Amino acid sequence: MGRSPPTEDRAGSYPSLTADVTSRLQQLVAGWQGAERNQPLAELHNECLDAAGPGGRHLLPARLLLVKDLDETHLQAALQRLNGRWRGRQLRFHFSVAGRFDAVLVPTGPAGELPDRWLLAIEEYLAIHDQVALYAHALGHLLLNNEQIKMDRLPALRWVCSPRYAS
Repeated sequence: MGRSPPTEDRAGSYPSLTADVTSRLQQLVAGWQGAERNQPLAELHNECLDAAGPGGRHLLPARLLLVKDLDETHLQAALQRLNGRWRGRQLRFHFSVAGRFDAVLVPTGPAGELPDRWLLAIEEYLAIHDQVALYAHALGHLLLNNEQIKMDRLPALRWVCSPRYAS
């Protein structure tokens, strides 16, 4: 789901990215009315990719993946079903994971190299407005990562999860 940027797009490849792209992305996500029109989250992601342009795509998840019953097992199975550079990724959380979660940012990159981009997995059964809120939250993390890179502080590419709470 969603378009993936070219493999040349790396997290640190565009240090001169202007604040207007960051602001444009934040405004686009905050003002997106697609949930009211029942548009899928992939449409928001594509609009963000277009708005960011080639120089700003590292600010966004490189891939968007909706997963039914999102937990460690279902996420691993979904990653195994993907094609290309995403296929065959082994999940290795840096902490104990139990139960389901609403979203997870998965660090990824070329095989045999350190991760340099993110895949965003979101629970497929969530209402679209909840998916948009999780997308906005993930975007916030990626924008903060970009600010750290600008200050010559490389962010650690670690899992970012949103646990699911029973309601």
